[in-house]
Amino acid sequence: MVAGASLGVTGILRNGITLPNSVSPPEKPLGARSYNLADIVDQHLGITGSFSKRLESRVQGGLSEVLLDEGYEAWLKSISENPTRWRIIKVHHVVPTTDILGDKLRQRVRGLFTSSLIYRSPSVGAPHGSSFEGEYITDIWVWHHMKGWTAGIQFVKSNLECSPIYGIKDRESNDTHPPVLLSGNGNALLGISGAYTSDHICQLKAVWRSDVAVQRQRHTQTSFTGSNIGIIFNDLQYLADPASARIVQITARAGGSLADLRTTYESVCGGGLVRCEAAAHGWDFGPTKTMILEEDEYIIGVRGSHNYHWIHQLQFVTNKREHPPFGADKGNVSFSFNAPKTIDGKNMVLHYMAGKRQVATRSLHSTEFLLVQD
Repeated sequence: MVAGASLGVTGILRNGITLPNSVSPPEKPLGARSYNLADIVDQHLGITGSFSKRLESRVQGGLSEVLLDEGYEAWLKSISENPTRWRIIKVHHVVPTTDILGDKLRQRVRGLFTSSLIYRSPSVGAPHGSSFEGEYITDIWVWHHMKGWTAGIQFVKSNLECSPIYGIKDRESNDTHPPVLLSGNGNALLGISGAYTSDHICQLKAVWRSDVAVQRQRHTQTSFTGSNIGIIFNDLQYLADPASARIVQITARAGGSLADLRTTYESVCGGGLVRCEAAAHGWDFGPTKTMILEEDEYIIGVRGSHNYHWIHQLQFVTNKREHPPFGADKGNVSFSFNAPKTIDGKNMVLHYMAGKRQVATRSLHSTEFLLVQD
């Protein structure tokens, strides 16, 4: 690795696989060069097929477009006049620098780091009234376009407020991968890193602070089904208090495909119960069905079917019963999600829903089910 430029991959190695001690030039015939960045990095590091799970492929230094369009040798020359002096360094284990310090010095460094990140301006106004805490970002929703760039970003703040979806216009249909939730699990957002071109943001990574956290945080997990095309919706904005919110009622219509999906959420906020019905998703044609949950009833499973374009049927399973399905089982793709357990063995339940709908067909195209710790 040369300071300022490197190729790197992080991931979980397959059983019995070790990293190579040296790398030979890839043997590929002329004209057969890959145009996938991850494949190119793997070939030149000699690690093709080595990972059971890939976390990240990174090109540091130079332009990744040169590596893709002109090849490895052109990328090397764009960085250094003497690429033959480069060496491969294998990193098997990484620890924070503070971990190798003594206890007292480690605490001093952490305190210095924390203080250096906070700036409080002087107070303005009369010295009367009640104080209030500052706000910070705790979660980020990211929509990645099928063609490779970041299409939209939405921020969730500690004061329960959601930002608009930056990058995607309201009622604009988009062809994106399932949304990804970057969660700090209650920690405050410190910064964002990633990669970009002259036109787009291509990659995002959130960096979280461990010394600033929300006390009432619930662990999250997502499951997705349906089409990648449609107008995005996110019911998170209808949760008065996400820490206490739960689903109390779901209403929908079915006239060939599932539509007019409306979910009612209830939260404990301001010393009382607050009920809020999310906006309807899809058309308003067909018979209406309503599912009402009891006070101690939670959704722990979702079943249904779709035809790759829109959802035909949804059925919710709770800790008490199986509710009748919404819609007709006309889809040729069946799905079933059961709420998992957290890493410490606690139950999870359906918290809220996001997804895509379409104005032209006025139907529900896809749904992202967000589950949280019970």
